[in-house]
Amino acid sequence: MDNLNYRHLFYFWRIAKAGSIAKAREELRLSQPALSLQLKRLERDLGKKLLSRGRTGVELTPEGRFVFEHCERIFLYGERLSAALRRGGGAEASALAIGVARPVSGEFVLPLLRFVKSERSELQVRLVEGTVDDMEERLRRGGVDVVIADQDFAARAGGAFRSRLVGRFPLHFMAAPALARRLGAYPPKAAVVPVIFRSPDASVRRRFEDYLRRRRAQITPMVVAEIDDPDLIRELVADGAGIAALNAFATKNGSAKRRLVPLWGNEPGIEEDVWVVASAREHPDPVVRNIIGPLLSQFSLT
Repeated sequence: MDNLNYRHLFYFWRIAKAGSIAKAREELRLSQPALSLQLKRLERDLGKKLLSRGRTGVELTPEGRFVFEHCERIFLYGERLSAALRRGGGAEASALAIGVARPVSGEFVLPLLRFVKSERSELQVRLVEGTVDDMEERLRRGGVDVVIADQDFAARAGGAFRSRLVGRFPLHFMAAPALARRLGAYPPKAAVVPVIFRSPDASVRRRFEDYLRRRRAQITPMVVAEIDDPDLIRELVADGAGIAALNAFATKNGSAKRRLVPLWGNEPGIEEDVWVVASAREHPDPVVRNIIGPLLSQFSLT
């Protein structure tokens, strides 16, 4: 587009990321009238309204969201170009950015890393951790190439992503041996049971709470903690802090596995899913593109 001014585009991008012209002005060290003028010129050149102003700042219009997503990719590649030149120029090594959505256990991430290296040993790998919402946004704007998550957020994204279920694992109550002996067989001897919960972001949290409501005559939970990290939960359980519902994959791995014992057979009868999600757009790097395909078609945790 001949009349597209990339400086104006950059200013729009920074305003959208900051959430207000005032905040962007401080970051860019420009006057507010000058920044507003650049935004108006961009909207005039594109013939579209990109931002709407409210009491708390600015919001993207549908056209603004479309332009913003392209800006994220444009300036991401600009940053990569600058980094490559700082290293001395030449071809930049292919790199796969993997988003790890909490509360996915590290025990799930390791097999994924091994699979990537077995398929493409020349690939550099970068791990980025955050909430599911954060990983969805990063994947949408190209900040990560693939996400491993405990839920299929592709289902709500209107075709923007591709996804595949790579593992489904039953959850079982686990405890340190001394606590397991004190609680005894189901239903537990103690009126109140110390329980370590997953964070509210975890896909299994609501199912676990529903289970406890149905069993309130047999189990009165005392919430010890709410934790994102399943690996930390496992360590706390092994230390005797409380019981927790852990998946079979995680409990057979890690330093705590020999200090855990199962409780109450197949209770609570809940399964935890693990998904791999990638953008529906074709990745511009053929090396990265050729690993995303196998991750969505071949990789499995089972």
